[in-house]
Amino acid sequence: RLARISGQIHGEENVRKRRLEKEPKGFAIPEGEAYSCQICSIGINSSNGWYDKHGFKCLDCQRAADKGILPSEVFEDENSSYSEWHIQSEYHIHPITIKKLIRQGKLKPRIVTHSNGKIATYVFMASENNDFLEAYKLKHKIILLCGIPASGKSSFGKYLQDKYSYTYVPMEDKVWTDKTMQSLWNEVFAPKSQYNKVEKFLRYLHEAYENIVLDWGFPMTQIQLVQTLKRNGCEIIWFSCNVEIARKRFIKRGKDSVTYFDSQIKSIEENT
Repeated sequence: RLARISGQIHGEENVRKRRLEKEPKGFAIPEGEAYSCQICSIGINSSNGWYDKHGFKCLDCQRAADKGILPSEVFEDENSSYSEWHIQSEYHIHPITIKKLIRQGKLKPRIVTHSNGKIATYVFMASENNDFLEAYKLKHKIILLCGIPASGKSSFGKYLQDKYSYTYVPMEDKVWTDKTMQSLWNEVFAPKSQYNKVEKFLRYLHEAYENIVLDWGFPMTQIQLVQTLKRNGCEIIWFSCNVEIARKRFIKRGKDSVTYFDSQIKSIEENT
């Protein structure tokens, strides 16, 4: 069955290549066939799709190629360009921030438009944007420190602040220096929010700060929240140490009762 399918695909490709010999500029996708544009990924068919030596494209991307907006390497080398989705997922830049960086001239897109002139999609050439994107990634790191109480989280956070100019935020303090940040963080825990405010909180951190380290010995009931932070580009560092040593440090610190420490340790052990 696999051989038949493979043979069918190979046969269809040969038919298209033979047709290209007669129509070197390409042709519309035949009736009844459906594919995806290799640039913007939208579904294409006989009404909005085109095929040439570079493969399948929607008519908008084909028009951009004909005008030289999209160079040939976009179709020949998949690593030569990025989609807006790639910028979001790889560099954790929110769509609103992407638009802002484009307006500021920091991100340089090739703009694909619909026939009516409206923007269809952005294509970012690696050669034109890599320097900025790598610098952005290095300067907009968000690190979350968590783990056993009194295991050294705050000491490490202050070390990053002093040595590498991170902004250190002890999230369990009742009063934060940045009231906007604290308000956005509180929104994360609002009833029925289901952590849909996390994106807004992280976007604020990206736009208001360069590198930032968050110190939060989160309760184990908030694993889902931590997973959401991680999916959105937050680096997680877990601190562990000998429990008895941590207990002595915790008691010496005198900020909270030892009952709090014991409950945290129990929760951690039960949810390892």
